[in-house]
Amino acid sequence: MARVMAQGDTRPMAASTEAMQDLRRILESRSPFYAKADLHFDTSQQSQEASFQALKKAYLSQNQ
Repeated sequence: MARVMAQGDTRPMAASTEAMQDLRRILESRSPFYAKADLHFDTSQQSQEASFQALKKAYLSQNQ
């Protein structure tokens, strides 16, 4: 959520307590699925290109 808001998301959701609670609930419900991923990346402080290169490198190292 912080990432979305930091990107300047100005949708009404950010100002709505109920909408933010819904978003938290959705993210929490997805957590078990995300935990099953073979690779985990924190891309919040990286450019899109840097994130792609890190993902590509990790993927290739696992699939050699």
